[in-house]
Amino acid sequence: STVRWQNGTGSGAGFGSETTAYTLAQLNAAFRPRLPRYDVYQHEQERIGITAALQWRPSNATEVTFNALYANFDGTRSESFLQAPVFSTNGASGIGGVAVTDALIQGNSLVYGVFNGVDIRSELRYDELSTEFTQFTLNAEHDFSDRLRLRGMIGTAESDHQNPIQTTLLFDANNISGYSYDFRGDNRLPLITYGATNLESPATWTLSQIRLRPQSAVNTYDTASIDLDFDVTDIFTLTGGLNWRSYEFETTELRRSNGTAANQEGVLPGFASGTPIADYSFVMTLSGRGLDLPTGLATSWLVPDINAAASLWDLYNTSVFPMGIEPALGNNNRIGEDSLGGYAQLAWTSSEGRFRGNIGVRYVETDLTSTGYTFSAGVPVLSTAERSYNNTLPSLNMVVEPVDDLLFRFGAAQVMSRPNLGFLAPG
Repeated sequence: STVRWQNGTGSGAGFGSETTAYTLAQLNAAFRPRLPRYDVYQHEQERIGITAALQWRPSNATEVTFNALYANFDGTRSESFLQAPVFSTNGASGIGGVAVTDALIQGNSLVYGVFNGVDIRSELRYDELSTEFTQFTLNAEHDFSDRLRLRGMIGTAESDHQNPIQTTLLFDANNISGYSYDFRGDNRLPLITYGATNLESPATWTLSQIRLRPQSAVNTYDTASIDLDFDVTDIFTLTGGLNWRSYEFETTELRRSNGTAANQEGVLPGFASGTPIADYSFVMTLSGRGLDLPTGLATSWLVPDINAAASLWDLYNTSVFPMGIEPALGNNNRIGEDSLGGYAQLAWTSSEGRFRGNIGVRYVETDLTSTGYTFSAGVPVLSTAERSYNNTLPSLNMVVEPVDDLLFRFGAAQVMSRPNLGFLAPG
């Protein structure tokens, strides 16, 4: 994958030098892959789902239905990348330190290049995941007469997602010469080479980051509604009802922390940086799985062995690797939204069906509570914001059908759009 393409103009993300037929300005104006890399994803998933329904009809006029859903998902996932992140960086220590020794620009893209001073990375991320979902709904319908009908519903749902282990280790090798990528033969399967670098040798690599990011997200949703339909005449139907909804989500994330917002993932304990790479690594192989891989492609490289590292370093012991919310305050919040609304609508259909439509109005009251963290004097402070607002929303829809297969439609309405609740967190 390329993880998108970018150029180096206007951002400071320009190559440092060149010995090609192109000028440095031309090379930097051309688009290049941000992170040319191999990706290997390995998933193991187990799901169970249960559904059940009970229905009761005590009379021809009444029907009650109860529905239940349950689902449980457990999985593990590993993601391995061999990549050159330097192509997405800025400054002299990044892309500014890269020299272009050969290149081809087609259109506005740098589709081939040979480079010196390239920083490469071997990354492995491991996740343990679980999600439990439950939903219960009770519906009831009753006909008081041929003209008057009642519908009611109550329901609740909850989704509990836990990601207790999300661990990433990074190996880096810097300033390698003769790195190249080549999209000329296939714009989806490029040839990527690494000069004389031995990608399988522990001596090539240095541990650069230890990322620990356990997360969770819990969503709950409760609702209730009641609606009445009354056929005033054969032409007019009057409908009205009430609806209540309560939605809440809470999300958490921990990261390695020293009590401040500073990123600690590149801070390596001496016992970790001093452990030989060979003690916690293995060789990953790119199988291709039927893809026509280009000749000369490096198909194996050394990757971190997270299970071995966890055993060697007691990786999940918080007294060894302290954890906190400080570097990830924006992902620790709780937001709730309650709304109560009512509506009334008059619908009509002429005796021949040539003129039909409806006119109505909805009134909605919303109460919002948002809780999250901000920093005060360098210390995380839990803060809560509360807001209430209401909306009156009229609407009109009409259809005229003067002859068969010809319809004139008219619609006018005032509507509301709610923001994504994730955008409403304090801080």
